[in-house]
Amino acid sequence: MVRKITLVLLLIAIGCLCAQAADISGKWKGSLVTPGGIKSYVYEFKVEGNTLTGQAILNGKATPILDGKVNGDQISFSEDGVFNGSPVKVVYSGTVQGDKIKFQRKFADFPPDSMTIKRAN
Repeated sequence: MVRKITLVLLLIAIGCLCAQAADISGKWKGSLVTPGGIKSYVYEFKVEGNTLTGQAILNGKATPILDGKVNGDQISFSEDGVFNGSPVKVVYSGTVQGDKIKFQRKFADFPPDSMTIKRAN
């Protein structure tokens, strides 16, 4: 009986460790080819629990990370943008793969863009 309880507790502990959010805190960089040209981004992420905050920096202009979540290796967030003078929400979802994050980025009514960013040194 003690062995069964010990095994169950061990499995629960392993499950909790596996479900923890990936630690992506820090600076990340990447570029995206768009119809308007190449966009080079810097992301500064901060993770607390499953909540992601920070900022996205494009052309020296920082915008806050909104609605950020990290669940295991899955990440999602948004940022406010502007297109043709009108405000738009840019929505990201992706997968953390070590020192890379592969994103799908949805901007206005355009098809989603794929983007890979890398942890900055």
